[in-house]
Amino acid sequence: MGIYIGTAISKIRKNKGMTQDQLADGICAVRQLFRIEHNQNSPSAFILSELSYRLGNELFDYIPYSTVEEVYELKQTIDELMRLFNHHDHQAVYKMIKTNPILINTKCSHARMELMWLRGSLSHYIEVDVEVSEAYHLDTLRIKYDIDNAFDVFQYNLKPLDFRILNSLVVFYLSKKNDYNLSEQLLLECISSFEKNHNKITDSSYPRFIYNLSRLYLILGKLEDSLFYSKKGIDHLLGNGTIAFLPDLYNLRGRALYKQGYEEEGRECLMNYVNMRKLYKPNFKYNSVIRKLNTNYELGLDLPAID
Repeated sequence: MGIYIGTAISKIRKNKGMTQDQLADGICAVRQLFRIEHNQNSPSAFILSELSYRLGNELFDYIPYSTVEEVYELKQTIDELMRLFNHHDHQAVYKMIKTNPILINTKCSHARMELMWLRGSLSHYIEVDVEVSEAYHLDTLRIKYDIDNAFDVFQYNLKPLDFRILNSLVVFYLSKKNDYNLSEQLLLECISSFEKNHNKITDSSYPRFIYNLSRLYLILGKLEDSLFYSKKGIDHLLGNGTIAFLPDLYNLRGRALYKQGYEEEGRECLMNYVNMRKLYKPNFKYNSVIRKLNTNYELGLDLPAID
């Protein structure tokens, strides 16, 4: 744990208008909280959890940024970056990365990895000032890890950000190098790493890896493998009550089933895909998608009145 987590606790407490007495009550001595907030003592996991609950703010999320004194401001700025990125406001994200002094000057290795990963991700949508290559993604991982190649990283206890970087590397291998063998090996390692090291998997990178692997096998005509991983992903998401990637996995599974001759079951999966996509993205224009599905898979879906 970094030495500045107490700074974040202090700022969040003050923003909520709480006194040290109010925050410490029933959790720890006020003197102990004072020492924590002044970074003289590190809180135990139990105390950090209790303080998080009372503050209504997940303090564990600040730990990766707590190696620098501006931990609170840095975390808030990164959160705003991710909000803009998730809303596809790519130009605003890039402008913040280029002009925000907190981001430009940060010494926090976790934040620097996030910023490199974001730059690389932005390159899919807008022009950026770096050449995004295999070396670029590996250099992003090398900020934290001593590695020669991507597979060396699996000797470490990987975090969600590490898996997002690895997924970007997979996408690079698939879309830029057309290196299907390397992509398959890396995807299998990522999936295995999740399953070996987590009793319950909640990170969104896991179904993303499964989707990419199932899609790769469909492209390669390895239909049994595509069906295995699409079902694995669907079962995982249904078990976690998560919809992200679920429509797309039904799409892959439906196409693979149809190609294997299981036309009725394939159509059912493709119908699930369309209906779930409508729920997930109700404003998306589906006419061209439905026309293609009707032509290729004889679904008989009705076209919406307005395109």
